[in-house]
Amino acid sequence: MKKTTSILIGVASVILLAVFFVIKGEKPTAAPTSLRQSSPTSLASSKPTLKTVQSPVQIAAQKPPNTSSEKVNKCISQTALQDSDELLVAQEYLYELAGFGRVDNENYLNEPQLLAQAQASNTYAMLILGKNYLWHTQMESFQAMSTRPADLPQRENIPRPFDQKTMDKALYWLEQAALQGEFGALDSLSYAYADQMYHVRDIEPIDEDKVQTLLLTSKAYKSLEIWLLPEVFGRNYKLVPQGLSEEQRTEFDKILSQLQTNWTQNRQDLGFDSELRLEIPLKARKYQQLASRACKP
Repeated sequence: MKKTTSILIGVASVILLAVFFVIKGEKPTAAPTSLRQSSPTSLASSKPTLKTVQSPVQIAAQKPPNTSSEKVNKCISQTALQDSDELLVAQEYLYELAGFGRVDNENYLNEPQLLAQAQASNTYAMLILGKNYLWHTQMESFQAMSTRPADLPQRENIPRPFDQKTMDKALYWLEQAALQGEFGALDSLSYAYADQMYHVRDIEPIDEDKVQTLLLTSKAYKSLEIWLLPEVFGRNYKLVPQGLSEEQRTEFDKILSQLQTNWTQNRQDLGFDSELRLEIPLKARKYQQLASRACKP
C-alpha cells in the first residue's frame, strides 16, 4: 500500500512540475540522450508538437527564389548581343546618324554650289561642305570618299601638304552643321582635331602643350555626342575617356565644360533648344536596353 501511494505521489509530482513549466512558459531541462531515445512504436504513438508561429519575414525567407526576376536581372553575354536581331538596326542607325551612307542632291554638288546652299541655311549642305573641306585639308581632290556617291567615278587619292586655312573652313561648317542638328558633324569635328594633333606632332620642335590640347579636344567632342544623346549610346559609353592622367583629366574636364557651355549658348542664339531630339528606331532602342545588361568582361 505504501509502495502504491509513493508511486501515485511521484506521478502527481511529475504532472504538477510539467504544469508549472507550461504556465511559466519555460522548457524543462532535457533528459539525457539515453533516456530520449525512443522506439518507432513510441514515436508513432506520441502526440504531435505544437506548430511554431513564424513572422512574415521568416516565411518570406523560406519561399523559393523568384526565377522570373532572376532572369530579368541576369546579364547578357557578348555572344548573345552580337547575335541579336537589333544589333544590325542599331549599327545602321548610328552609321546614318554619323552622316555615312546617306546620298542626296547635295552629294553631287561642287564647292561653289555647296557653299551657296550652306549659306542659304541648308544644314545637309553644311555637313557635306565641312566633310569635304576636312578631306581637302590633306588631299588634292575636294570631295571626300565618305560623301562621294557610288555612281560617280572614283578619283585617285593624291595627298597634299596640310593646309590650316582649309581646316579652319572645315571646322566652321562642321560646327554650324552640328548646331543646326546634323549630329554627324560632331563626329567629324572629333576627327578634325585629331588630324590637327597629328600634324602638329610632326612639326619640330614639338609643341607638347598644343598636342595635348588638340588630343583632349578631339576626345571632348566624342564625349559631347554622348552628353547630348545619352539614350542613343547607353551606359556602355563613358563620358570621360579612360587612360587619362590626373593632369589630363583636369584639362579634359575644362574643355568639355566649355564645349557644353558654348553648345547651349549657341543653340539658344539660333532659337533652338539645347537638346537634340531624334527619332530612334524601336529596334535600336531595344538593342541599347540589351547592351545595358551586358555581362562585364
